[in-house]
Amino acid sequence: MKTKKTFKSVIAMLLAVILSFGAMSSAFAANVGEIIEWPSKEEYELIDEYVYKGELVEGSNAVKEEDPGYYDTCYTFEAEKSGYYTFSRGYGLSIFVSEAVADGKPSDYATTISAQKGEGDSAEYTLVTYLNAGTAYVAVRYYTKPVDDEIVIEYIGEELVDVEIDEALLQNLVMYYDFGYGSGKGFDLQRDITFVFADGSKRTFEGAYIRFATDNGGGEATEGENTVTTINTFGIKKQYTMTCYPATYFIKKVEISNLDKYLKGVKYYSEDDYSFDFYGTEDDTDGVGGETVTVTFNDGTTQTKEFYMYEPIIVETAYGSEIYLYYGEAMIDGEICFAVVTSGENILLKEKIEVTEATAVQNIKRLGERIGEEFSAMVNSVKFWFNVMTNPEEYPYYTIAEAMIYLLDRVFSRLGSIVEEIGDCCEHLILG
Repeated sequence: MKTKKTFKSVIAMLLAVILSFGAMSSAFAANVGEIIEWPSKEEYELIDEYVYKGELVEGSNAVKEEDPGYYDTCYTFEAEKSGYYTFSRGYGLSIFVSEAVADGKPSDYATTISAQKGEGDSAEYTLVTYLNAGTAYVAVRYYTKPVDDEIVIEYIGEELVDVEIDEALLQNLVMYYDFGYGSGKGFDLQRDITFVFADGSKRTFEGAYIRFATDNGGGEATEGENTVTTINTFGIKKQYTMTCYPATYFIKKVEISNLDKYLKGVKYYSEDDYSFDFYGTEDDTDGVGGETVTVTFNDGTTQTKEFYMYEPIIVETAYGSEIYLYYGEAMIDGEICFAVVTSGENILLKEKIEVTEATAVQNIKRLGERIGEEFSAMVNSVKFWFNVMTNPEEYPYYTIAEAMIYLLDRVFSRLGSIVEEIGDCCEHLILG
């Protein structure tokens, strides 16, 4: 009899323990609409906040939001087994995955590799990461409104044994264009990468952002040959030889048709206020737009493009890299010039601009334009801050009193600028 009682007591205790674990897990479960705090340690400690939206499942998940509101969102995902997963999404979303989950709450962001196939609205974006079996949080940030997209989750393998990159794609890169430096060690380069798993399966990701470190101690690639090692490929470090050069290594010269007719400018009453004919005039509103640009490469080949105003000139090297050329006025050796440059401050073309002083009529007209710009900016500020005051629920991060202070500050600031413009113009017209 005593044995039966003891057995019943043990069963009751086990049931109590099981129920208590159930209560604990339900207490930690997030509710839809709840604000989730997500601490992380990057360059400094910070806490991001997300609105919890529910669970994601392996396969396709529709993401639709008419008005996402102020906060970014997050979901939970139950990984059935440990291994590598992909999260694919469209143009208007960005995805981050938790490094760890403790007491049902996320912390830090997992190591990931992002890949982009294609460009623009039709581009396909994929994030690759490793997940332990169990719960993971997935942060989703929206860049378009309304949101009508999907997140596709796929398990791709358990044990990663190798990553493959075609070394030929690391040759003759253009410095400041083909790769960039972010925070931390090394630099990012977008290239195709193939994951090789222990079961022999492979998965290739086009346009993956791979992070490399150089062996020179400084982390930055230098002109010529570099020995580089992958550092974000989930612990698999592979060494490659990479060559890179500045844009001037590939480009010899740049010529623009009829450029001489646009090398004129006018200096107005206000300091550093000029107008230049190459941007357009009353008689020729297109300016240099519509002319042709001929780029001659050091290998003797040329590329000719139409000049589009306010857009960079884009040319492609024989090795498939794009180089962006920018143009505009620049002060070079004490002279105002029209210049075509590349990143890294490589000057490919420079021509002196003939600058004349504006007449009284031109200065007065310019004064009217600048007053109009200030007044327009003031009206827009008043409209915005008035909207904040009358719709406080849409702007929870401002009090009505703060909005009123900002509104008055913008009004008086713009009015002060208008008075200053009038004073500067009058002083110039009277004193010269």
